[in-house]
Amino acid sequence: MRAESRAIAGTRRRAALATELAIVVVVLIFLTLICVDFGRVAYHHIAVTNATRAGAEYAITNPSGSDQSTWRAQIQATARAELTNQTDCDPNQLTTEVSVATDADGLLRVRVTASYTGFRTLVSWPGIPDAPTLRSSVMMPAIR
Repeated sequence: MRAESRAIAGTRRRAALATELAIVVVVLIFLTLICVDFGRVAYHHIAVTNATRAGAEYAITNPSGSDQSTWRAQIQATARAELTNQTDCDPNQLTTEVSVATDADGLLRVRVTASYTGFRTLVSWPGIPDAPTLRSSVMMPAIR
């Protein structure tokens, strides 16, 4: 009888181990997907910020002159060109807005705000949008 009860106990332990392993594997896969999606959001946000910064750098080094629309289009083209170099980014999904203001000291400041709608999460997470709009804004003093 003792050998039989040991065999039953061994079977129960293996069954419990298999159940625990199944639960742990599911949790680890879930955590891995969360980390991957979070990393992708961070990567795309950094790419959008870099594109915004490139557009602002163009804006402060090239005065607008009399043709504001061409100047703004060139800022957007510069930002999109920066985003073209990033993996898995669609530059056509980037839009920019430019505003120029003079501060209290009389310095001209240019603000470039970019919105990117090309990001999609890998998994549909409850309560989190599948296609969030990533935004970045950069303000720089004009140097010319």
